[in-house]
Amino acid sequence: MAVNENRRAILFHDGFPLNNKDKIALIMEKMGTFQKIMLRNRGYIKVDKKMISDELGGKLPLYIFLCEKHGLQMGHPSGYNEILLCEECLKENINL
Repeated sequence: MAVNENRRAILFHDGFPLNNKDKIALIMEKMGTFQKIMLRNRGYIKVDKKMISDELGGKLPLYIFLCEKHGLQMGHPSGYNEILLCEECLKENINL
């Protein structure tokens, strides 16, 4: 029960859904020193299984990663090579 309450606390605040920046801030507060060092050294860290199913019925892994242009971002691996893409960079490239 506590795991579901923690997951809900990360997704919602006072009944309203949180945006990615707020979710990242909450996750970073709960992260240990070792995880923060790994994020700084590798540029990404696996956080949790996202509650969205993929085509095969599994859950997608959720990562926090560092975008050179936009800072910390949250997302799941995309494509066959499972690369982490910054949503803000994608939006900028689409609008060009």
